[in-house]
Amino acid sequence: MGSSTPALDTLDKKASAPTRKPPAASGRHVTPSAAAGVVPAGRKNLFCRLRERPLAYAAAALLGLVVCGALLAPLLSPHSADAIDISNKGLPPSFSHPFGTDDMGRDLFLRVLYGGRISIAVGVVAVAFSLVVGIVCGGAAGYFGGLGGAVVMRTADLMMSIPVFLIVLLFASLFTPGFFWLCVLIGSIQWMEVARVVRSVVISTKQNEFVLAAKALGVPELRILWRHVLPHTTGVVFVTATLGIAQAIMIESTLSFLGFGLQPPAVSWGGLLRHAQGQLAVTPWTAVFPGLMIFLTVLCCYILGDFLKSALNPTRRSFHRISR
Repeated sequence: MGSSTPALDTLDKKASAPTRKPPAASGRHVTPSAAAGVVPAGRKNLFCRLRERPLAYAAAALLGLVVCGALLAPLLSPHSADAIDISNKGLPPSFSHPFGTDDMGRDLFLRVLYGGRISIAVGVVAVAFSLVVGIVCGGAAGYFGGLGGAVVMRTADLMMSIPVFLIVLLFASLFTPGFFWLCVLIGSIQWMEVARVVRSVVISTKQNEFVLAAKALGVPELRILWRHVLPHTTGVVFVTATLGIAQAIMIESTLSFLGFGLQPPAVSWGGLLRHAQGQLAVTPWTAVFPGLMIFLTVLCCYILGDFLKSALNPTRRSFHRISR
């Protein structure tokens, strides 16, 4: 007569239990990370990542508020930006005039918003010009290389070693540029950084298998560059553009403050600061609010640039657990 123990009974039950089969394939590949309940952070929507960064989210909201205020300026105040009212000159901030009035009785709130139109527009157009030149030069230099690429990059290095702001100041003092030529002038000193970062990405991308396969299939070189290589530079281009807008606003404000930027009746933040420099002792708010708008706009651009640099980094390998 055999004897049994609890341990042997347990082993017998496990051995006799039917083996569970793995679930049938559902037609899609299940990665180990998905099975473990995690997803790569790179798959997250950019807006979702922005909401996870409170500082970047606040910067984006504030920058959007500034841009919307500049675009909707006529709807935000019953006053006129150019209406002179001597009886109300030099008024401090109040409910009727949130930013006060200047020495001619003009509403400073509206003038700051209209100045934002000029300053932000100069930054955006100048950066757009620099992106076109930088992407073309950097992409061609990185993909084709050779003597032409070396000449382009050595030219960029030479221009980056020269105090370009002095050159811009010289040209602005000689020709007094309008809006378009001021954007071209500022953009012409910003394309070098774009070209350098685009070239580095293109050089690393053109060695990938899909580029070699496209060449083997006889796809034209320019089509490969445009359709398969340059899209990989989107992340660095966005980051460079965000920082470039901040730099362009600073350059335009400095030129206008020195009297070499856009001339009246055009209004920009730098022009408002120049007009207020002789009245700081009497009406300091005429300089505080334009300067504050420059500071906040540039700060928001730098914060968003730092966020995009980390969010669009293709080598990012952090993982987050799925919320259940």
